[in-house]
Amino acid sequence: MKKNIARSLRVIELKSSDSKYKPFLENYLKRNNFDKSQIDKCFELQSCVFAKSYSSKKVEGLIFYSPQEWEKKILKKNVIRIIHILVDSGNYRRKHKIATLLLKKLLWSCKKNKIQCIVTRIEEERIPVIHALEGTGFNIIESFLTFKNDTFYVPQATDKIQVVLYKDSYIKYLKDIARLSFKYSRFHADPMISDRVAGLSRAEWIENACHGRADRVLVAKSRNQVVGFVACRSYTDKEGNKTGIIDLMATHHELKGQGVGTCLLKSALEYFLKQGCRDVIVGTQAKNIPSINLYIKCGFKLWKSQLTFINYLN
Repeated sequence: MKKNIARSLRVIELKSSDSKYKPFLENYLKRNNFDKSQIDKCFELQSCVFAKSYSSKKVEGLIFYSPQEWEKKILKKNVIRIIHILVDSGNYRRKHKIATLLLKKLLWSCKKNKIQCIVTRIEEERIPVIHALEGTGFNIIESFLTFKNDTFYVPQATDKIQVVLYKDSYIKYLKDIARLSFKYSRFHADPMISDRVAGLSRAEWIENACHGRADRVLVAKSRNQVVGFVACRSYTDKEGNKTGIIDLMATHHELKGQGVGTCLLKSALEYFLKQGCRDVIVGTQAKNIPSINLYIKCGFKLWKSQLTFINYLN
């Protein structure tokens, strides 16, 4: 007789007062190779549902999630993002069932707290979790690819484009480029979001980058006109290794394919190399073939493939 997985587990919503559960969750995160700083960041979220065995104190799966204030402002909806969904034990059936139980608990909590939208991004090889998301009302919006460059290969670039540091006088032009040049973003792919709102989201993104989100914003100019930008930031891992991130990049929609993107990437790679980064990562949608070809041309290699899911709660 097959064991009833649901009856063997208790699914709990963690509240800040439930400190008695934290040691079990910490052990589970350590088992999944989380270091102390990552564990601390999880508990800073103070939003978690987890599955615990009735017969033991063992945690068998969890979801950490966080409110998304920026998306709330853009979409005029209460939005949360699933930051981590972990189910690491058992066969496909057990993982799928545990993930489903966790998601149902999360959905119940979200409806109770008037959350209107949930978004998450999952590695494509995590089939049990993907099927659990699909079975609980989540829909795929995009396939998202992340590329990595650890060679700092600098491609040949046209000398007709000048790349300079951001100045406040450029902001209007950067926002206009961001608003009009993107068409493959997650917001643009979502049928529930208008193209106008999607464009405004990119304009606000680059404005935030210029005002502190990015470490540096580089601007492309041609004949004294602003024609593109790249926002650069970085993070340092627990071993002290620094990784550069291409946070947002765009070319004026009338100048695509004329070498502006190559010049921006060349300047970004040179900047990251000077900052002591060991590698650089950049992400884009799988259907954004022009960007993918540009990244490959500039020495990037495919590193990770994920699916973005969204669930609108009515």
